[in-house]
Amino acid sequence: MKRINDDIESRRPELDNLVKQKESSEINQEKEVKRLQSLDADVLSECRNIELIYNYLV
Repeated sequence: MKRINDDIESRRPELDNLVKQKESSEINQEKEVKRLQSLDADVLSECRNIELIYNYLV
């Protein structure tokens, strides 16, 4: 049993690092989703502005 506990403890830093990487990845993914949603809204707004200008000129 001691050997198993020692093995677990020796791997704890590696496991902690993997958990941190996973959490960081999830945070980055959330930021990227928000960034893309904002970009989508900006593009839609600009598209509407272009359509208004086009319709004014036609």
